[in-house]
Amino acid sequence: MPSELEPSARAGGQAAPSPSGRAISQLRVLLISAYVLPICLYGLAAFLTYRAFMADAWDRIERTASAATEHASKVFATDELVLDRIAERVAPMSWKQIATSAEVHTFLVEMKRSLPQAQAIGIIAPDRRILATNYAFPAPVLYQVTRQMLAVHRKDRDDLYISDVTHGPRTGALLFSVSRHKPSADPADGTGDINIATSPTELAKYYETLAGGPGVHIALFRADGAVLARNPAPPEPLQYPPDSDIMRAIKSNDTFGFISGASSTDGRDRLMFYKAVPDYPLYVAASYDKDAIIVRWLLTMGSHLIYGLPVTLALILVTRSAIRRTEREQRAVAHAQDEAKKRAAAEEQLREAQRLEAVGQLTGGIAHDFNNILTVIVGNLDLLARQMTNDPGKRMIATMQRAATRGARLTQSLLAFARRQTLRPEIINPNRLINEVGELLRRAVDEAVEIEFILSPTLDPCRIDPVQFEAALLNLIVNARDAVAQKAGKIVVETKNVAFDEQHRPPLAIIALGHYIAISVIDNGVGMPPEILGRVFEPFFTTKDVGRGSGLGLSQVYGFVKQSGGYIHIESERDVGTCVHLFLPRASGMAEVNEAFAQSTTIVHDPHGATILVVEDEPDVREVVAAELKNFGYRVFTASDGPEALEILESESDIDLLFSDVVMPRGMNGEELAREAIRRRPELKVLLTSGYPPAELRERQALGVFRVLQKPYRVEDLLRSISERLHY
Repeated sequence: MPSELEPSARAGGQAAPSPSGRAISQLRVLLISAYVLPICLYGLAAFLTYRAFMADAWDRIERTASAATEHASKVFATDELVLDRIAERVAPMSWKQIATSAEVHTFLVEMKRSLPQAQAIGIIAPDRRILATNYAFPAPVLYQVTRQMLAVHRKDRDDLYISDVTHGPRTGALLFSVSRHKPSADPADGTGDINIATSPTELAKYYETLAGGPGVHIALFRADGAVLARNPAPPEPLQYPPDSDIMRAIKSNDTFGFISGASSTDGRDRLMFYKAVPDYPLYVAASYDKDAIIVRWLLTMGSHLIYGLPVTLALILVTRSAIRRTEREQRAVAHAQDEAKKRAAAEEQLREAQRLEAVGQLTGGIAHDFNNILTVIVGNLDLLARQMTNDPGKRMIATMQRAATRGARLTQSLLAFARRQTLRPEIINPNRLINEVGELLRRAVDEAVEIEFILSPTLDPCRIDPVQFEAALLNLIVNARDAVAQKAGKIVVETKNVAFDEQHRPPLAIIALGHYIAISVIDNGVGMPPEILGRVFEPFFTTKDVGRGSGLGLSQVYGFVKQSGGYIHIESERDVGTCVHLFLPRASGMAEVNEAFAQSTTIVHDPHGATILVVEDEPDVREVVAAELKNFGYRVFTASDGPEALEILESESDIDLLFSDVVMPRGMNGEELAREAIRRRPELKVLLTSGYPPAELRERQALGVFRVLQKPYRVEDLLRSISERLHY
């Protein structure tokens, strides 16, 4: 089978482009697209948004004009009814009776209450003198200014008039009148008027509310172009010229119409819709300043630019970085070996991975015992060195000490070789990490596979190594991708808070009750039968074809979750799908733990008669530690396990410090002993020690708030650590 990393020969002897070369070409196309496509999309969005804003503006002014038209129709219909009632009330009265009747004044006051937009109601004699009004009795000596009247277009009401806008005779404010004739009881006395004086300012206030924002204007005007009311209210009367756009449009269609152009009143470019008021020689027009529409459009597009520009720049930067990385990979591939060498190298890597896993399984188990042995050797050599007086003997002891130190380093090297590295946890919200690598996860799956993120907005933080978490999540996504590849299915990444208690039991019996952050990767792929599901965490176990997987992915995820103090649970059903749940403990805010102390050649100790209880299950280690401490002036008690140590603590009240191994027999480890001892003796100082590597200690839940001295240690390290704890 030809290797996918090796260029195959084309017909005619020409080499086919390498995958990296094709990838660079594709990335360059993507880079060009990253520049061109956003610009095109933004331009298209701007064009479509502008059209939508203009369509919305036309719709808005049409709705506004219709509402104002209905309002005007009701206002003038009400005025007409009031005029008729007043005419009926005073029809049999003479002009003198009207002028001297308090009842007429009271009736006019009542009629005024039904007309909030009216300023005054008056009855005017044939000589144009105001005889009766609602605002005073008897009426002041005022004469109505001669006004141009316009009859409404109603056959049965040719005596109803709507005046120009003029300054009122009493207040000087702008007013227009709605009036009708009032015949005298004696025809020889002539014909007067009943008049309702209406305020354009009150109508303008209503129009301001109806406009709903800046840029929208409403006008009420007569069929001859005289403007009766407008928002904002003008200081002087207005008149649309006969040759203005709106008057020409009314001549073409006297019912309704749309106009776009400069306003005849202030020259501003506007969209306008006009509509006739039924039964009256009146029109209502609503207009929208184009400048206001454009400002709204620009603000909207600006907000799109604020959010879209960083994403576009990020895409460009990522693409450029990918091109550089791919170019480097292409140079590396150019020096690759032939197919046979690659196959041999791959087989060697597989054997190496098997050896690494074997070392990883062995070193964790032997580290404790091996480090205990080295502790005994190092401790006794330190004791001998202080007792040796001749130079040859000191040189031999120094040589043995260097050998023991190399043995300790060898243990650490084996652990690093086996990838048992110490985690670097941080208190962090997993949602942030998932969002940061979301694009990477999407690129890890095929385009035909849909990936969805359902992230709880109230997710609690947890204490994890961000790098290892991202690697574990990527492993799960790749496994899910392979499971759904044949179905072009869907992958869901979900996060949520879960709490396990007596009522809500965890899915696995080994999961402790408490609060967890659940990260689930769900797919609708091929699923796994029970016999496969029971082996998925075994190193090198895989159901994939040769070359498709190493079988270490889920093993690494399992190790990370366990080291982080969490649990992993898999549910799967054949031809239905698989769900992998990671349960990570909710962050408690506990302080970081020092896992090693700095080395120094200076011994710092000040016993002052301090008493130390040494708890160690290995007799040789216990003996050498006790001897070292006694040599430096400490009073020492020893115990082989936790229960024995508690008995000594009960009987000896002057013990200052507990120095205990972490892993011990009889069902009580060093951390449990320390907690129980502090519960009984709160003032007691504690120092723990262990031959397990820090990563293994976390997996065993042995690191809490206590300091841990790593085995093997020199006497200088022991004395310094004890001194620090005693004086802490």
